[in-house]
Amino acid sequence: MGGFQIKVEQSLNHKVRNLEQEINEIMCIRESDNRFYEAELMAFALNCDEWKRERKKLKEEVQKLREESVAKDERTNVLESGRRDEAVEKWKQLYFAVKVELEHLIIRTKQGSEANENEIFDLKKEFELLQSMLISVEEEQLHKKKMEALKHSLRNVSHKKKQCLLL
Repeated sequence: MGGFQIKVEQSLNHKVRNLEQEINEIMCIRESDNRFYEAELMAFALNCDEWKRERKKLKEEVQKLREESVAKDERTNVLESGRRDEAVEKWKQLYFAVKVELEHLIIRTKQGSEANENEIFDLKKEFELLQSMLISVEEEQLHKKKMEALKHSLRNVSHKKKQCLLL
């Protein structure tokens, strides 16, 4: 009877060791999962910070463009009303496009959606395109202004030349 009891104890000890080993494996897996979750949580927090910085940067760029727009609008007041209306319409379109893109970015950020790097890259490209369009409009307005000044100067020179010929 003593031999049977020893075998039962050994069998139970073996089962206890197996259960302890399984428990240790499960604990290791849970700790690993916990570390992974914490790392993911940290990455998300960093992404949120990056999105906030990007949002702030875009707001500053929009403010800068808005200020430039105001300055350019003041200069366009000198133009004839037809040209002025055309320039104002272009500025409004550019401003509206930037505003819409910024609002979309803000909404996605507030909803906690993870902004994809490709989306940010595309937004930056669109923003750069808008900036280049803005520069092109500015250059066009400057060119028109210079042409008007040259035409005015030419008229003055022609008028003076005619006066000299009449004398």
